[in-house]
Amino acid sequence: MAIVGGALYSRWTGQQMSLLLVGWTGILIAFYDLAGKYLVAPGLLVLGLIRFFHAIIPAPELPLLWHPLLLLNHVTILSVVAYVWEEKRPALTKAHWWGVLGGLAAVDVLSLALVYYRRTTLAENPWTDGLRLEPALLIPLACVLAFVAIGWSIRKNTPNSREAGQKLMLYGLLWLIVYDVAFVAGFVGWIQALALLILLPLAYASVQLMRWWGRLIALSQRPDFKRADA
Repeated sequence: MAIVGGALYSRWTGQQMSLLLVGWTGILIAFYDLAGKYLVAPGLLVLGLIRFFHAIIPAPELPLLWHPLLLLNHVTILSVVAYVWEEKRPALTKAHWWGVLGGLAAVDVLSLALVYYRRTTLAENPWTDGLRLEPALLIPLACVLAFVAIGWSIRKNTPNSREAGQKLMLYGLLWLIVYDVAFVAGFVGWIQALALLILLPLAYASVQLMRWWGRLIALSQRPDFKRADA
């Protein structure tokens, strides 16, 4: 469905790069599912890259780099913190921390350098004005601070570390919609932002529905009895 949607979008808009990005994002998802989740540091970084490339599919010219860059950093850092709180194994070592945070910093610097290079060297046809700093950026910045407060509240009010990590991951992924709304409100319009905000309760309801369905399916399965040790 994603490939078909990407092909139609590319045809309607003339953005062939969008279809290539759909394919590339699919490759990253497949890599994470097949290998990345077992490689710890590369897997955590790939989670952020998946969201980064997913966000630029509709606008490969990167009209505003700060949006996909924020999503990249949010998902990567969120995944690391949730990994630690949920006490997943293998535990993160110093090498893992350096790998994730160093890789994240490298992607950030390379993205900024690429946009700056294309912007300054192609003056006759600027690739993007995506590095502009405007007061509208204060809206997503406020959302970042708000989520930090939410994360702190979750950890403080949840006695079980593993449960706190699960809650943080759920709310952190839903918070991506809040970031989208913040950028739309600041750079497009409030009406469009309010329309986009409808996705937040829909996404939350979908998660709860999937959890309920998962529990229902588990109850319907035949019990698996094991012989007790003598």
